[in-house]
Amino acid sequence: MRLDQLSQARAGEISVTWRSFLLRTEPKTTDRDEFAAYTQSWLRPAEMEPAAHFRTWDDSSDEPPASSLPAQVTAKAVERIAPEASRQLHWALLEAYFTQNRDISNWDVLREVATAAGAPAPAYDELLAEAGNEKNAKA
Repeated sequence: MRLDQLSQARAGEISVTWRSFLLRTEPKTTDRDEFAAYTQSWLRPAEMEPAAHFRTWDDSSDEPPASSLPAQVTAKAVERIAPEASRQLHWALLEAYFTQNRDISNWDVLREVATAAGAPAPAYDELLAEAGNEKNAKA
């Protein structure tokens, strides 16, 4: 958030480029109660950054994400088919995970987040199908 503010204040002087960092590439089922307890650690950075909005998973009905790979595939797909929506998707994924407590390893959730960020649904579905994720692409 502060990077965006700095980038806007110093337009033309600073360029922010987001890089990929896969945290959990292999699908893993996480105990929901353990994950909810882990998200309590988000409260400390939330106190230090007033523009950040975190919500712990204590009151969420969604399961925790099983892998970071589907969100990464979605980000790369949107970069390819709708580069202008890529930055919006970045923030939308962070919000979906940290604020809305949504399972961003779920392809249906990712499709919804990607299209809300501006990716055209047919192109997104087609690209997923090309990438071998036919079962995850909508018909």
